[in-house]
Parts: sequence; structure tokens; C-alpha cells
Amino acid sequence: MPEKPRAALTTANDIDSEQDGAVLGVLTATAPYVEEAFFRSLTLALTTYGGVRAAVVSELLLDVEKARCLSACLDGKAIDLGEYSLAGTPCNEVVGGGLVSYNHAVANTFPDFPWLAAVHAELCVAIALRSESGDILGTLSIVDDMPRNDLSSLITLVDGVAPRVAAELERYQRWEALRRSETRMRLLVESSKDVLAYFRLQPSRGVEYISPSVVALTGYREEAFHVDPSLPFKVVHEDDVAMAEAYTMSGSEDPIALRIRRPDGSVAWVEVRQFPLFDEEHQLSAVVSQTRDITARIEAQEALRLSEQYRRALLDTMPDTLLRLSADGVILDFVPGEEVRDVLPSGKGLIGQNIRALLPAAFSNSTRRLTQAALRTGQLQRVEFEVAAGHDSRFYEARCMPFSDEEVLLILRDFTAMKWHEGETERRRYRDELDQKVEQRIKTNPYGLTYRELTILHLVAEGSADKQIAETLGISIYTVNKHVGNILSKMNAASRTEAGVRGIREGLLG
Repeated sequence: MPEKPRAALTTANDIDSEQDGAVLGVLTATAPYVEEAFFRSLTLALTTYGGVRAAVVSELLLDVEKARCLSACLDGKAIDLGEYSLAGTPCNEVVGGGLVSYNHAVANTFPDFPWLAAVHAELCVAIALRSESGDILGTLSIVDDMPRNDLSSLITLVDGVAPRVAAELERYQRWEALRRSETRMRLLVESSKDVLAYFRLQPSRGVEYISPSVVALTGYREEAFHVDPSLPFKVVHEDDVAMAEAYTMSGSEDPIALRIRRPDGSVAWVEVRQFPLFDEEHQLSAVVSQTRDITARIEAQEALRLSEQYRRALLDTMPDTLLRLSADGVILDFVPGEEVRDVLPSGKGLIGQNIRALLPAAFSNSTRRLTQAALRTGQLQRVEFEVAAGHDSRFYEARCMPFSDEEVLLILRDFTAMKWHEGETERRRYRDELDQKVEQRIKTNPYGLTYRELTILHLVAEGSADKQIAETLGISIYTVNKHVGNILSKMNAASRTEAGVRGIREGLLG
């Protein structure tokens, strides 16, 4: 029957010489070796001095339910069991109990581990390999195809060599972790586009290490930097050399941007970040630096700056007034254009106010409808409106387009001049007709009316209002009023209607 798991035994002072000799023999056979060679010699020595067919040393993996064979020996030959699941193996019992032994029928006891059946395993002694802190690192097992009633010698053997094996396994795992870490670090450094360098400053300058990516960045091979310690500064653009030198000697860890010049004459922007190293006297002795190509970033920043400059120039030369509004009409931002004083007050202090409270009443409702339509349809909306300004009128165009789900862009433009020019052709034709009529009467009118006064009298007689007369002749309403006053005075007429009727009756108007 299998024996119950028991705690690890210490080597007793009274073990017989045969058992003591077996332990000593294994320790002597493995003494010259370390790492993989140690484990290979260990399993071979265990089979030899233990008189068993097989010995296996395994380490536990991060997945604690699995183990990996470090070395195994069967009938004097090395074999590899690879990774295997602990479940259903004697090693699983070891993880829970420290040392286990089975004096016969071990293959039948663990049918889920086919290797035991393959070697016709009858007995098995296995022990846990613990770290200095007591954690289980792996297992050590010996297996034979012959049952034994007394396993004390085998237990003494594995128990006696276990501390040495555990120490070597712990050292091996630490070394492997360090080696893997160094390998990963080397791969990261060598595959990184950033250039990593170790630059010695004292007692003399020299580049002790520089990563291979320096070739792609500078155009110079690593060897060139080792041969010429001044090359790190020679590749720097002539206008930035003094800054680079001062930065290196400052011991600052803040990054700086500077330019380098490649052998082909091209210039690249780089960002350098250094980490200073000091000697025992707190003198700067070396720097570790990381250099990154930021040419694309600098070019993008310059392109953005030029774009912003171009956009600002466009906005500064546009006649339109631009306002960014919230859905409820609050002014969030604005760019003043030509004067729109008849529509909006001065641009100062506009942000945060509601545009509907600032606009003329006639246009306030139109703006609200315009904003709602733009947000609802997602399309540009347009409206024209007229604002009385003293004796004249100004014409404005408002365009509204959605800026986001809750904001619109309102564009105001004074197009009074455009409006006036649109009707200028018709007004010119009409003035020409008036000129012909007036020229026929100007010399014979008894009231001494001027050419302009006769022209205005014609329009008064046709029923035109002062505003219409001003638009037709291209003069202000004030000027029209002044001329009408002169006409009434010269004709001694009580009203413009009387003046118009008398002008027709007396033949002043053809």
C-alpha cells in the first residue's frame, strides 16, 4: 500500500554509511556544475547512487497547476518530459505535503500520468524543493520499476540532497529571470526607434553605448560614435551646438528640442531627454540619454501655426461678422467684421449675452426662427432684412449654419452697397428719361428751379416718397427733404402735392 505523505526528513547523525555515502556521492558528482548541467548531472547521479531507473527534477510554473521538467534521466539516458499538469501525479501530493513515498503500484495509483505506466513504475519517492523563504519552487522525484518494502534509504537520499538542489534551483530561476529581463530589454532597445546612449564625461569623454537606431536617425553607424567622442555634438545643427553642450553639462532631466544635420545635408528635429549620473564626490560623471525624432511633430506644429495664421488673416479681411451661438441664442464667441452698429452694439462684452436682446425687435424673431431651422434641418439658412438708420436704410444678410448639435454659426453681412448696385441700371435708365424731360423745361421754368429740383419735382408729381426718390437718384433722404423744401419755397406751394399738381398744370413737367 502507498505510504502516507510525511514531512521532509533531515539527515540524521546516525544514518548508516551506505546511505551517507549515497548522499555524498550525489553531492560530489554535481559539485562542479551549475544551471542546466547541474540538473543533468543530478538526475544521472540519483539513478546511479539510488539504484533506480529514473529521476526527475521539475520547477513549478506561474500557473501553479503545471510544472516543467528541467532534467530527467531514465536508464542512464537523458529524457525530456516537457510541461505537464500536476493533477494526477505524485508531484501534486508533494506540493501539498512536502515529501511522499509509494513502495509499490505507483503507476496504478496515478493512472492519469501515462509516463509512470510507460516505465512500469512501482515505487516513487518525491520531495518539495523550497526557496530560502519557504516557498515551493519545484519537485525532485525518483522512480523504479521494482517494489521495495523499505524506502528509508531512498527517502534519506532525496532528503539529503534536496537543500542543495533547492538552492541551485532558486539561483537558476533568479538567473533565468534576470536573463529574460535583459533579453527583453535588449530587444526593446534594439527595436526601438528612439536612440539610447551612455555618454561618459569623466575622466574623459566617450560614448560607451549607443543603440543601433542611431543609424536611421543620424546617418552615422554606432562605431563612428565610439571612435569620435565629439560626434554627438558634431551632428547637432551649428546653431544648436551651444545649447546641446550646455544641456549636457547642466545635469537637467527636462527634455529639450534641437536640430541635427545628417551627412546628406538634411535637417531633422529631435527631442533629447537625459538622466545624469554622479560620482562619489557628486560630480557629473556621465549621462544616459534618450533621443527621439520629432521632425513630423514639429512640421505638424508649423503647419498648424501657418494654418492658424492663414485662418486669422482670412477672418481679419472678411467683411462679415461671425458669431457662434448656443441653441438658445447666447453668444459663445465672435469675430467682428465691418461695422454693423445698426444691428449689434460694439463687440466688447458680447460674449455671454443673448443675441435676441441685442438685435432690433424686427430681426430678433427672425434670428430665433433661423437658428431653429438650421438646427432642425442641419442645413444653411438665409434671410435678408432692412434696418432704418436715421434718414437712410441699411440692408443686411444673415446666414445661419449648424456648428454642432447645440450650436450654430451666424454670419452677418451689410450688403447695402450691393443692394444699391443691383438697382442702379434701372435707376440710371430712369434718370436718363428724367434728364431729357428736365432739360426741356429748365430754361423756361418761371420759378428758377435748379436741374436737381426739377428732377425731384418730376418724381414728386409721380407720387414717389422721399425714400424712393433718394434710392432713384442715389442721394440721402436728408438731401431729398432739403430739395423738396426749396421747391415749395420757390413755387410758394403749401405742400408737395400742390407743387406736383401745379408743375403738371403749368407745363413745367413734360
